[in-house]
Amino acid sequence: HLETSQAALITSTMLMSLAVSGPINGAISDRLGRRKLPYLISTVLTTSFWAIFLLVKLPYIMLFPLLAAIGLTTGTMIIGFATAREVNHPGAAGAVGGVVNMSVLGIASVMQPLVGKILDSHWQGELIDGARVYSEAAYNAAFFWLVVCAAISIGMIACTKETYCRMSDV
Repeated sequence: HLETSQAALITSTMLMSLAVSGPINGAISDRLGRRKLPYLISTVLTTSFWAIFLLVKLPYIMLFPLLAAIGLTTGTMIIGFATAREVNHPGAAGAVGGVVNMSVLGIASVMQPLVGKILDSHWQGELIDGARVYSEAAYNAAFFWLVVCAAISIGMIACTKETYCRMSDV
C-alpha cells in the first residue's frame, strides 16, 4: 500500500522520464539512421518493465528506477511519428501527423475507461471517505491489459518498414 504522496512521486518520476526521453530517443534514432530497431528494442523493454511492475513485488524505493525506466523507454513512441511521416507521401505530412496524434490520444481515451471498468469489476465494496478502494489484484487485472497492448505493439512495430530516416519516394 502506498500513500497518495508516494504514488504521486513515483508517477511523476515516470512522467518526467517520459518527457525527457522523447527528444533523446529521437536523437538516438536519427544518429543511428534507423527507426525500426530502436523503436522495437525500446518497446520490448517497456513491455518487460511493465510485466516486472505487475509480477514482482518491489520495495517502494525500487519503484523509482523501474518507473523511470518505463518512462525512458516509452518515450520512443516519438519515433512512431517520424516513421509514419517517412513512409507516406511528403505532401501528406501534416495529415499523417494528425492521424498519429489522434490515434495516441484516441487509444488513451479508450484505455482509461476500460481500466476503470476492470477496476470496478474487481471492487469489493470498500470505501474510504466515500472513495472506492481497490485491491492489488484489481490493479493487476486492470494493468494486465496495458501489458497486453504493449506486447501487441511489438508485433505491429515488427511489421513496419524500416525507413532509414528517409522520406518515402511515393
